[in-house]
Amino acid sequence: GTTMQAIGPGGGQGKYTGQQSTGDISMSLFGEAGAFSDVGSRTSLFIKGFAGHTAYARYSEFDSTTAGVSAGVYRNRAGRNSVRLSVFGKTNDYNDAGRDSVAFGGSARFRQRVRSPWSVREWIELERNKADDPVFSYDGIAFGAGGGYAFSGKTTFSGGLGFRLQDYDAGGRMETTTLSLAVDHSLSRAWSAGVALDIQESDAGAGVIENNILSFALRYDY
Repeated sequence: GTTMQAIGPGGGQGKYTGQQSTGDISMSLFGEAGAFSDVGSRTSLFIKGFAGHTAYARYSEFDSTTAGVSAGVYRNRAGRNSVRLSVFGKTNDYNDAGRDSVAFGGSARFRQRVRSPWSVREWIELERNKADDPVFSYDGIAFGAGGGYAFSGKTTFSGGLGFRLQDYDAGGRMETTTLSLAVDHSLSRAWSAGVALDIQESDAGAGVIENNILSFALRYDY
């Protein structure tokens, strides 16, 4: 898929300068491919590889390329409730070489169809990020919940609230809260498009960093 983002004002991307930074525009290209195997009428095992690249117009030090693999199990109960457990490993290559890292972790994601057309979801993820510069190495946990409303078979509105805690090896903690709103529309059997707004606040103890991230996405599923 392809995603374009407009970031700001406050698109400091985790670097607190004591004042609001000017905004930025980025473009992301991402793809994944994999395989699955049914191990029962409602359970599947899966493995997939993924890769992506993000480029910024202004803050080019945050340009990055990511590649990795994930594997896990997915269970769907009567088309209403589902759970996905997975582990992953990936490499992150930045323009700022000190941020280059290897990361691994695991996640659990749950979804319930409460009453058509409503659904709710919850997630939690653990991550260990080992960077070339220990200043950027951390242990992280992310968790949150959200919901969705299907206007039709083609259009879905969703929203969620997420939290991320990152404890850095060099000392200090980054706490991030993100409110997400999104609309996705199916254009055809393979193509879909979406727009999303993330309202984000991060606090590392020196002050609050605010990011308002507007994203436009075009996706192809084969």
